[in-house]
Amino acid sequence: MKKFIFYFLICFLIGLPQLFAAGTLTHSSTTDLEQGLSKKISIAGTGDVSAGTFPACTIDVSKSTGINVAGKNIASVIIDPGNSTAPNGLTVKLYDSADYAANSTNAFDLLGGNGASLSTTTTTKLIPVSPILVNDNLVVAVTGNTTGSATVTIYINFKSN
Repeated sequence: MKKFIFYFLICFLIGLPQLFAAGTLTHSSTTDLEQGLSKKISIAGTGDVSAGTFPACTIDVSKSTGINVAGKNIASVIIDPGNSTAPNGLTVKLYDSADYAANSTNAFDLLGGNGASLSTTTTTKLIPVSPILVNDNLVVAVTGNTTGSATVTIYINFKSN
């Protein structure tokens, strides 16, 4: 009986982190394009196991992080819903971090609302109508999903002025 209880506890403790796993949304890579004239930042996310939610992701745009897109314009934002576990609802917003920190519920969406109600099965490319100059850190927010462990990848492309 002691062995059974011991094995049960081990199995329970191994599975416990999965039960309460929070979602992730993190900067996964930066790629130089056109000999440094433009860059692509990749952000990968997995929704919370039970609620499907994603945390906001802050992108440090400074030179010290290696991202170094301060002073560049956002050329496009590409949203690729997951292939293995697609979200059932998808809205992506992009904020200036100072604006978001001051008022996260009413911060100005740099995508102008164009990232709302996106396809959950096909890749969407958003191109700004007017230049969006990046000087401060950015915050990426993904909302609208309730599918546990849904995945999404977001690519933000920058170009020099």
